[in-house]
Amino acid sequence: MELYLLYLPFRHFNNFSCRYIGTVYGSIVTVTGSNKGIGYAIVRDLCGKFKGDVIATARDVGRGEAATARLNKEGCHSKFHQLDITDSKSISALAKYLKETYGGVDILVNNAAIFYQSG
Repeated sequence: MELYLLYLPFRHFNNFSCRYIGTVYGSIVTVTGSNKGIGYAIVRDLCGKFKGDVIATARDVGRGEAATARLNKEGCHSKFHQLDITDSKSISALAKYLKETYGGVDILVNNAAIFYQSG
């Protein structure tokens, strides 16, 4: 796999690009928080540049599956797995899936964030 560096100018969140920085050999990339926004765009871009499996994750199963279906209609080869980064059981379930299915993960793009609601 060719490795790309994500370039994201802070004032232009919809305007990012990936730039080539080297080659990595692997079979699996996992992107957290990828049902919308930057994570969704990262999965879409990786699918166009990477021949291995791209695993999209999201807290909400319905939204995650819908996003993955949209990506796959665009020609991506992404798969979905539920992940809530605030839930240790969810984290363990993803880790178990990745280990049993792929022997682990080659690249992790940690895009998910924790949302705190005030008041």
